[in-house]
Amino acid sequence: LSTVPEDCTMTIEITEGIYNGSEEGNGSIVQEKVIHNSVLSGFITNSISVITFIPQPRCLEQTTEDECIAESLQNVSCTWCPDSEKCSRNASSCSYED
Repeated sequence: LSTVPEDCTMTIEITEGIYNGSEEGNGSIVQEKVIHNSVLSGFITNSISVITFIPQPRCLEQTTEDECIAESLQNVSCTWCPDSEKCSRNASSCSYED
């Protein structure tokens, strides 16, 4: 007799924070906060699944130069565009803005 695998529920929690430690991995995450929490159901425990997360643009959410620079240091490469006073994902985007 073969057994039928049972469906299970998977909880995924994505957090962001600042890594405080060494390159070898000896450390902890400080100022950690949950940015996404999702419960996915219907997973079969003996199958192989791939879940891909695509980050949302975060640079555009920043409204000041200081916030733009701080976001760039923590998460992604953001550039402050002084002419439009907007935060962009890359410097070349600044030249196309009116």
